[in-house]
Amino acid sequence: MTFLTKIGFKGILISVLLLMNILMTSIYASYLYSNNKKLIMENIDGRLLTTAYGFKFFADPYHDIIAGRHFYSQGNTLSQKKDSISVLEYTEHIKQVLGFYEKVGVEAAYTLVHDNGKFYFTLDTPSADEFARGKVTPFYYPYKDASIGLKEAYKNTKTYYDNYRDEWGKHRSVFLPTVSSEGEKYVIGVDVKLEDVQNSLKETLIKSISIGMALLIINILLIYIISSKISRALSSLSKATGEIAMGNLDTILPNIQLGKELATLTDSFDNMKISLKNYIREQVRNEAEKQLIENQLKIAHDIQMDILPLGFPAFAGKAKEFDLVAFIKPAQSVGGDLYDYILIDDDNVFFTIGDVSGKGIAAALFMAITMTLVKSLVDRRVTTGEILTKVNQALSLNNETSMFVTMFSCILNTQTGLLYYSNGGHNPPIIVDDNGAEFLKIEEEIPLGIGEHTFTTHSIQLKHQTKIFLYTDGVTEAENINGDMYSESKLLETVKQNSSKTVTKVIDSVYSDVLAFSEGAKQFDDITMLAVQYFGTLPSYTGLNPFGDAI
Repeated sequence: MTFLTKIGFKGILISVLLLMNILMTSIYASYLYSNNKKLIMENIDGRLLTTAYGFKFFADPYHDIIAGRHFYSQGNTLSQKKDSISVLEYTEHIKQVLGFYEKVGVEAAYTLVHDNGKFYFTLDTPSADEFARGKVTPFYYPYKDASIGLKEAYKNTKTYYDNYRDEWGKHRSVFLPTVSSEGEKYVIGVDVKLEDVQNSLKETLIKSISIGMALLIINILLIYIISSKISRALSSLSKATGEIAMGNLDTILPNIQLGKELATLTDSFDNMKISLKNYIREQVRNEAEKQLIENQLKIAHDIQMDILPLGFPAFAGKAKEFDLVAFIKPAQSVGGDLYDYILIDDDNVFFTIGDVSGKGIAAALFMAITMTLVKSLVDRRVTTGEILTKVNQALSLNNETSMFVTMFSCILNTQTGLLYYSNGGHNPPIIVDDNGAEFLKIEEEIPLGIGEHTFTTHSIQLKHQTKIFLYTDGVTEAENINGDMYSESKLLETVKQNSSKTVTKVIDSVYSDVLAFSEGAKQFDDITMLAVQYFGTLPSYTGLNPFGDAI
């Protein structure tokens, strides 16, 4: 008598089902852990990169300051470089960003420069507790344990993530090579404790194993229950379940009185049939709800587009004085980019462009609030600096979500050609005139919504036929399938190639070039552009603001 004969059909069935369940449970637990691990790492790396880009708003002007003191001058000795900034001034810069990054849950944020084959710390952001205890990395402190990721980031000028150990412990870090507005090269580093990352992964591993074990125990119990006398009456049950498998959920199962176990199996099939019916009804209901949500998002998109002025060319009655055209393409159904233009009086036109942090419904609401505030403030007696200052005050009040918006606002006097502008942490526009096309040199100022700040009004004189091209970072940071960005240099080159065209054609050409560059890659950020061309003559500078008042 063979072993299979001894254990019988019931034993064989239980053994086979048990092995299958062990295998499936192991696969499921592995998949669950792998998926959760991926989500955890994406969340951590996303937080690191977002923090690094936020830090750039503070680090760029700081590095321009120290660079202006011959920090990178050829031939400086190490002691001279250390003296580029005093301890007191260095401490004051740290105070400006003190505690900011504790709010987003990172261990530290800092900047480094590369000099003579080594890296040196130029700005540190300790926690409030560390700062109080004097645990601050000194200015120009040499980084002896520079990781491979830091070296690769600086070498290849690409963002790198790395796990490593240094004198401060073990970290998971992002290294973002960057260049300030004045061309000073440095690297932004943001750390989280590697121990925290490992603890999160350990917790999800334990959770995955626990779920797998629970499922295995439940399956073992079910296998034992349904296999007790499953060898009996299989033909009738097989026929009925075959009908169910073909989609006939109204099939009546045979009433077999052959013991509790088989009755339980029959009930299980009956419950499965009911569950399948309920599942199908639930899927139909979910599909209807999904369609409802999509319709609501479409309505939200239409409402948001209605907020933005859409008549182009704008101000047809002023066609001899200037031309103004804008374009927006949200990355999602609704987005956070904005633009607006308002004819203040017969001689002055206000126009602005902005980019809200984040995407989706929250960014769209923040965008709507911002536009409402701007519209309420535009007046012939209010400068662009005063508009941004007041909008910033309103947005910063009770801003628990820590959202912010970058904005560039202008007032053009169509008779004199004087352009008055203020910048709220936005990308510099491109000026196109008979000298070619170049980025307007602007002072770095903070975005709106971060805190108290007074914004400055600047002015330039536009010549006949001069164009000003404004855009959001959805243009310059559009990526192709290889992860390469479109970049400011490529944008400038495209504008130069189309500088003789109308502002409508310039915007069309830039958008077409961005689409060609990123073909096959998903659009991750809103794309918005606004272009103005001045047709007036060139008067002498009067020293007056757009409304005739002395400035």
